[in-house]
This record gives sequence, C-alpha cells and structure tokens, in this order.
Amino acid sequence: MKFRNLFEVKKLRSARSAYQFDMELGFWGVPGFNERVETGIGEKKINVSLNSDGDREKEITEIDKNGSIVVIGGSHTWGVGIEDGRRYSDILAKKINKQVINMGKASFGIDQICMVVTNKMIKYNPRIVIIEQYPWAILRILNHYMGRYVKPYFKLDSNGELQLVKVPKIAKFRYMRILSGAFLSYIKELKEFRSGISIKDNYDPMNDPIFQSWKLAHYDYMYKLFREILLTTKSYCDEKNIKLLFVLGTIHQQFVGVEKSELIDYDLPKTKIKDILDDLNIDYVDTKDELLKNHSIEDPVIFDDGHINSKGNNIFASVILKKLKKLSWL
Repeated sequence: MKFRNLFEVKKLRSARSAYQFDMELGFWGVPGFNERVETGIGEKKINVSLNSDGDREKEITEIDKNGSIVVIGGSHTWGVGIEDGRRYSDILAKKINKQVINMGKASFGIDQICMVVTNKMIKYNPRIVIIEQYPWAILRILNHYMGRYVKPYFKLDSNGELQLVKVPKIAKFRYMRILSGAFLSYIKELKEFRSGISIKDNYDPMNDPIFQSWKLAHYDYMYKLFREILLTTKSYCDEKNIKLLFVLGTIHQQFVGVEKSELIDYDLPKTKIKDILDDLNIDYVDTKDELLKNHSIEDPVIFDDGHINSKGNNIFASVILKKLKKLSWL
C-alpha cells in the first residue's frame, strides 16, 4: 500500500468541489459526491461523502416515525476541517441514540437557512430543528453573491414586509454568474463606502465594523431584516409543531484574549441577536462560556482560522444536549 501511494500522485480537489450551482438556493451539495478533499485547515485532507440529496450525511432510507432532529448552519455545522462522522451532529446522535440529520452548508446565511427549513427540510419529518449561526455571519443576509455563486436574498419593502428576491435565470450560465457577482459585490461595497464602512483593503477582522457600536446605525436595516427572516422561520415551525433551537457560536477574536474597548465590542452582534431571539420567544443556547473555558493554546477548541476542531465539536454537542434536556425536548 505504501509503495503504491508513493507513485500514485493525485492532486486533491478543494472542499469547494463538493458544491454546485443551485437555482433555488444559489449553491448546494453535489449529490453522491465522495472524495478526499483539501481544506487548508484542521486535518487538511478530509473525506467528504454527500448523499443523494446533496447533504453531508449517510443515505437517509428511513425517517424516525416520531420525527427527526435536523441541524442546519454554516461551515461549522458542515464540518470544515473535520472528518465524516466527527461533527457535533454525529456526536449528538450517538449521545442520545436518536436520528440527527445534518443539512449544514458552508457559507450559508440565515436567509438560505430559512428557505431550507420552510421548503426542503419537510422530507425529513423534523421534530426539532437546530440552527447554528455565528454572530458575525449575520452579515451574509446583505450579500447577493457568495464565493462563486449568485444567491437569493430577502429584502424589506416600503411596508416592512419580507420579500424574496430569487436567483436570476441568467445565473445558470457560469460566466454570467461571475459577471453578476462582480456587479453585485461592487454595489454592496459602494453602499458600505457611502455609509463610512470600507473593509475591502487592509481588512483587519479585529476591527470589523460590525463590532463597532458607533457604526451600529449602518446595520439597523440588517437587524430588522434578520428579525423578519427569523419570524418567518419560527412561524413555519410553530405551524408544523416543530421545536426550534438557535445555537450561537463564538467568534475567533474572543479566543485571542482581546479585551472589550470603548470602540470594539465583540459581543455586540451576539447581544443584538439575543435581543431578537428573546423578542420572538425563540429558545437559544450560547456556546461561548464552555468553549472559552476549555480552550488553551496547548489544547485549543478551534483551528487557526476559528472553525471548531474535534474538541470544539464535542463541546458543541454537550452544550446542545444539556439545553435539549433542560427544555425537556428529548
């Protein structure tokens, strides 16, 4: 085996190759994808297996008659840098001996998550839906373009009503996606520049405008939009008698010992999100305390880029399990 591997030189594709264009959501997993890919972080090279639905899950042939538990979120849920079977959803399933289905997609925002919950998830007969989202990722609802893909987005009309703007039909052509994406990115950057926010050049994540209270007014619309998207998601879950739990991650900056200042508050977006969750009566759990308590330079809970590692995934699973038990949902 070692002798054969010495001569079989095959360049691994990146984890991005596990995704493809999707007219409804902008991008989605490639059904049946099964490769060892390069991630550049964590375990560097990991096995990624997607089922026929494009989810990083084993093939779902039978649904729990009492309803399943479905988790959805961004890259932390999808498991960037983590091998198949070692994500927090896999660990949670083993701890409770129940069906836990992972529909996470790297770079997903709460807008796409809402669309999955209200449209695609029903096939799994969810009894409990767990949404993971890192506080800074709320910014994604302002993006009309993500990576190589044009994505759908929500906006508020003049009456404050939520409206969905679908992916334009021309986006099915690759080069049109690139052109559209460049145009949409330019418009977004122009709006930010006019608002006194420009992060394109010399970007420093420690000083991201979303953590600056004196620039909070720029994000008023974003938080209003976030609230309406969450309200739509909750209303759907209530109608279908689905229990909804929101899981808050911890941003990279808080692991490096940077103190809060008069200008920078790394809890600011999380505080705003919690206020909205409380207002909408949505149950949530914050992973910050447990992650920070168990983190050290010698034995970290995150990779260098801030994604949770194997230890972090175990903590995520434990925090979620404790909350589910407290809510008496199991």
